[in-house]
Amino acid sequence: MDIDCFKVIHRGSGNSGITVVDDGCRRNLYLDGDTLQSTMLLDEPDRLDLEYSQAMMCALLFQPLPRKVLLVGLGGGSLVRFLLEFCPEARIDVAEINPEVVTVARQYFLLPRSERLLITPAPGEVVVADRLAAGDRYDLLLLDAFDDDGPA
Repeated sequence: MDIDCFKVIHRGSGNSGITVVDDGCRRNLYLDGDTLQSTMLLDEPDRLDLEYSQAMMCALLFQPLPRKVLLVGLGGGSLVRFLLEFCPEARIDVAEINPEVVTVARQYFLLPRSERLLITPAPGEVVVADRLAAGDRYDLLLLDAFDDDGPA
């Protein structure tokens, strides 16, 4: 995939299907080979670049100051970076089934470490059920799980 302005900077281990590609302006995360999951603008990493990510943040019109957010699916962490920046009071819990996605998000997509961020390496449905059983309540629940068929 090293063609002209595209440069593969990471290929996942085994058959994970994770690929990170730079095009000079953007860093892109592909899952399952050719499914674009996340994009980060290299000169504006906190800006949401993909339309579906922007659309997901329309939820803030209805819940403008969430204090607790549960996000299912991490990808490159663009939603997490955005929420940490623009919702300074929010605690963000993330369910991500693939630990390698977390590693890639930290290494290539500037996913910050924060005391307001908890990432649980488990399927979303398990994390949601566990949190509800524990009595946790959230102001905002975002489903960003993604596969080669599109959003879950």
